[in-house]
Amino acid sequence: MIELKIKGGRSKTQLGVLTLREKLTIEYAKDLKEGLLKALENTTRLEIKMENMSEIDLTCLQLLCSANRSFKAVDKEIAFAGEPPDLFKQALLKAGLYRQGRPAPESEDDYFRMNGLSL
Repeated sequence: MIELKIKGGRSKTQLGVLTLREKLTIEYAKDLKEGLLKALENTTRLEIKMENMSEIDLTCLQLLCSANRSFKAVDKEIAFAGEPPDLFKQALLKAGLYRQGRPAPESEDDYFRMNGLSL
């Protein structure tokens, strides 16, 4: 399940919280993409909250990587709300996107940082 809440009314700073529950698989990729695009259009900062994650696939990891770059391109913030679950980190590691214990590269072109994770 994917749910976006936007807080802040008409102020210049609008916080979005995108809650991702249970599965992040290709079946949910369209919903994730729509939530990320809506957040990009309507927020200045997006927090991604993961709850009770049971499955994550490469499709959704790629969408999150793309969202991070899109937010940065328009000087908006994107971050995890708290520590992402181990399942998420393991999916990144399996996909070759998580560089556990190593510093980020000089160039952010190849990877991105979100709450200390170098992806």
